[in-house]
Amino acid sequence: MAQHKNRGKVISMPTTPENQIRSRARNLEIGDCLITRDWEEMREGNILVSRRHRQGGVTFGVYLIDLALLGLKDTFYQFNMPSSEFDDFIRRYMTNEQSAKIDYALAHNIIYGAIAYAEEYDFQPHKDFSTSQYILEEDTEAVPLIEIEFGINGLPTIFKSDENPRVAEIRQMERLVGNGRFKVIDLGARPDRIPDDMEDLDSLADDDEHDPDEYDDVEVDPELVEKYLAGVDWKAIYSLCDQIFALQPWKELMETDNFAIRLPASDREFFVSVMGSEGIVPALSFYEGDRAYYKFIQLQNQDLNYHPTTLLAIPHFMVSWEKSRDLEPYQAVIMERLNIRYNGKKVWPQINQIKPGNLPCIASISEFKNIGILLGQCLDVLPRAIRNREMLWEHPDNANTFLFRISKKVRRELIWHEEFRKPTLTSAINKVTYDRFHLEEYKRLPIKWKTLQIDLVLQPYPISNPDGTLNYHFMMLGLDPKTELIIMAQMVKSGKRYETTLNNIPNLMIKDLIASGGRPAKLEFRNPDIFTVMKFFEDLAGTQVVFKENLEPLGAVTIKLIDQLDRVKYLR
Repeated sequence: MAQHKNRGKVISMPTTPENQIRSRARNLEIGDCLITRDWEEMREGNILVSRRHRQGGVTFGVYLIDLALLGLKDTFYQFNMPSSEFDDFIRRYMTNEQSAKIDYALAHNIIYGAIAYAEEYDFQPHKDFSTSQYILEEDTEAVPLIEIEFGINGLPTIFKSDENPRVAEIRQMERLVGNGRFKVIDLGARPDRIPDDMEDLDSLADDDEHDPDEYDDVEVDPELVEKYLAGVDWKAIYSLCDQIFALQPWKELMETDNFAIRLPASDREFFVSVMGSEGIVPALSFYEGDRAYYKFIQLQNQDLNYHPTTLLAIPHFMVSWEKSRDLEPYQAVIMERLNIRYNGKKVWPQINQIKPGNLPCIASISEFKNIGILLGQCLDVLPRAIRNREMLWEHPDNANTFLFRISKKVRRELIWHEEFRKPTLTSAINKVTYDRFHLEEYKRLPIKWKTLQIDLVLQPYPISNPDGTLNYHFMMLGLDPKTELIIMAQMVKSGKRYETTLNNIPNLMIKDLIASGGRPAKLEFRNPDIFTVMKFFEDLAGTQVVFKENLEPLGAVTIKLIDQLDRVKYLR
């Protein structure tokens, strides 16, 4: 057994989609531009502007424009979406709105013209235009000027409805221009109208009624329920959840607007991500450690190929707000016992722990004290970040430096402070075990490949264990990037501890390469866990070990293979 030095190594974190758009989008060729057909009559419409990547991907922005007064009411963007997914997006969304193709110059003039018109009356464009503007050309004389009519019959006009009475906007116009100098058109109930923004359409559905008998037949261990009731201050936990839900941070913050929290008297650090900005389930994710956060960022980078279950390979806590019928059984029963009730969709708080290779489950009793600390610190940071998201970065263009919340004990009292610093990529385990005799046999092998790309990927379906529990097992893949041939493909069973799985990797890899009759001059990894575990290979085996953010063609081969496995519905 050899000691593996746990040396920290500062790395460059992958660039976020936002930074990719800001730095690269305007260098891409402009593709199709679409607009809602009746935009002139309705004085409102969605505009899509796309840009094509040479490799076939599509970066695009969608802009909800109010030509009557309010300008850019909403916008969202995607970086390097695969062309097949983009075509499906167009079929599902833009076609349903009966969109028409337009020249880029017209799209540009409508968007920038509406923004300029709205700014005359102190209405600012949606906050995400700070990124989506870079999908558009700069607003200069290089783009031909096209005259567009804004307002209605020469007057700024506000559309109000029973659902959105626009009280603040009307008061603002009364203060700025006075009554009689703008119009207000009452649309009434408009039950069939499209929402004013791009929020989750579930908000228009009926309330989620809670059935008190819904969980009578749920199988839970009564003794474990009693332990959770005695060992966790649930009312304090749910109170923190309620305060965070009231802030609605997902309306202002993106998943990549991150900060970090270091637990008191511990080296454990959690990177916080606010989820829900794109209409998915609202949640806070707490990714444990720099490696976990790094893998989360990889998932955000559309240049990489990952299956959605990859999220289950990242250790983290998740505090989400679900429909009552989707609650984890133990927490549903605990809420019943405590007589805790919520009305409405996606407002039932749930705290899950995700351990790599395992199904999401209720966090352990001992972890709830830490979860309470994490939630409490979020209540300190989130209100400030909602008002000014740039406070999360030391410099807006520096994606490698994070705001850290750190505590120190002063006279028995915890005092929290903030500092900006870079994460450090540390080893996944403190020591690596391997078979010395197999390593010596490996070193005698001839060099057969210049480079091998290795990855550890999660299989897309759970497998039943003898005790009835389910696990997502891993698969270790090795590819020769020159020939695009798979050299190794081996199932790696996941245990209760992810570290145990990682500790088996060196021996499995060495045995596979011995069986192949050759060794590579270089090994490339995109999984930071395997990279740090296999780093000892450089000194002891003479094989260069390299970490790369993106491995092609391994990424493309992996996603095709997993898609094929995903079609297997039963494993006997």
